[in-house]
Amino acid sequence: MSIDTFFGLDDADGSISPEQVREYKARMARNKRQMAAAKKQEGKQKKKEDKLVAIILKFIRNSARKDITLLISRCLEQNIPAVFILAVILLGNREIQAEVGIHLQLEDGEIDLKEKPESNGDEKETSLADLEQKEFKGALVTLGADHSLPLKMRMGIDLWTRSIWNAMEPTPERIFKTVIEFNENPKAKSEPKPVVGQLAAFILRDYFKDNHFEQEYENIKTFAEFLIKGLLVRLKEQAKNQKQLEKEEN
Repeated sequence: MSIDTFFGLDDADGSISPEQVREYKARMARNKRQMAAAKKQEGKQKKKEDKLVAIILKFIRNSARKDITLLISRCLEQNIPAVFILAVILLGNREIQAEVGIHLQLEDGEIDLKEKPESNGDEKETSLADLEQKEFKGALVTLGADHSLPLKMRMGIDLWTRSIWNAMEPTPERIFKTVIEFNENPKAKSEPKPVVGQLAAFILRDYFKDNHFEQEYENIKTFAEFLIKGLLVRLKEQAKNQKQLEKEEN
């Protein structure tokens, strides 16, 4: 059974037109460039990460969601990179998206996701699952077969997943030191710190609520932890492969 069939996406809403594919890929590329720019800015600011931290502190001051702002403060206290924190809290927070120039939600005016334009027969329709991050597709299983994630939300969360990955990838060692829960066993699986998993879960919880998508919190928490854990595993594997490659070259 494919992931599309499992979540009811192999019907009319399960495939996206060539125009949608192009816009989706363009959005991925734009977001990646903006996250790279944010990371570059973080490098310029070095230890203080002034600009990125300023955006986070502004969010803390203006947000009424005290549970989320408390978790963000704890992340800062544990020296978790500001660019990573920003990537996690992007979802559903359009003010922050505007600040860093990353947009996760396709606007209604950009593409009509309900009415697909006629194909001239030369372009093949693409399943959304063909474009999605594997970690996101894996995490979807935690929501259960009875909950079909709306296409627009599915796109938004996948783009969110990519933004988190783009924030993690440039500095794996720092992510390992600050985001992963310490374990004396070097062969142990990479587990995100509880504060990171909870922050991602709360962000998803509010995003689901804002989009009127009902889901038990425990499912959301499992989804968030599964997602972050999957990204950390990929980062660890990539860093290992890079070290091996450098060793062979030397």
